[in-house]
Amino acid sequence: MGVIDLTSELTGDMFAPLLAPELFATAYQHPEMRTVAWANCADLAPEFLLDLLHGRLQQAASLNKLLPSPLLLPNGCLYPIT
Repeated sequence: MGVIDLTSELTGDMFAPLLAPELFATAYQHPEMRTVAWANCADLAPEFLLDLLHGRLQQAASLNKLLPSPLLLPNGCLYPIT
């Protein structure tokens, strides 16, 4: 588990609207895809999230820092990544 900052990833027609807190707050775990999805039908592939997380973990390891456990979404919601 870890924390991923998605701010730089929220670009383009599908993801840029998620910068609005009220839309980002609609985040949920899609029951079939088992990844984060939003009311505007945007979703992020689990593999993409894991790649971001692994990169963050490697960066943290090189800085010898610990990360909080869940994915912290910009709206303050926590999303578990296992």
